Amino acid sequence: MALPAALLIVGLAIGPWQPAGLLRAVGWVLAAIGALLICLFVWQCRQPRMAYEAGHLLLYLRSGPPIRLPVELVQCAFLSAGPTQVPGSGERRTANLVIRLDEKAADWANVAVKPALGRWSDGYITVHGAWCEPLTLDAVQRLNLRLHELNQPAVESSTTQKVNPS
Repeated sequence: MALPAALLIVGLAIGPWQPAGLLRAVGWVLAAIGALLICLFVWQCRQPRMAYEAGHLLLYLRSGPPIRLPVELVQCAFLSAGPTQVPGSGERRTANLVIRLDEKAADWANVAVKPALGRWSDGYITVHGAWCEPLTLDAVQRLNLRLHELNQPAVESSTTQKVNPS
């Protein structure tokens, strides 16, 4: 947010203090662009990376609406470690969340996402830990328990159909 803040400050330093004219308009435009970008970044930071709604895992890993992944395609989640993806952080590493998808979900194996937020390839979704809530083993265990609870009715109904074909 350093660049948008700099635009805002420069715009406010120029705009209000100039007599009416081009320089004043440029100052106000820079201030408006800076303020808009700051609001956009704050909104993006407050947005969850994952949510659940009506049988779908909502993944906010790119601009625009979330990716709606059917929850029955998610097998499990686990922790991994990787680079922080934060510019200027050097060799620091952070915890990442990795979600494994069902092998039968070939249509969902590779999806384009914003590289700064994560990676989605070969049936694995990696959510970079620097851009989400602190990742702990307890958080991942709660996520796996919730996934199990959500997928349990689907498993029971498919088992019932196999046992009782009528």
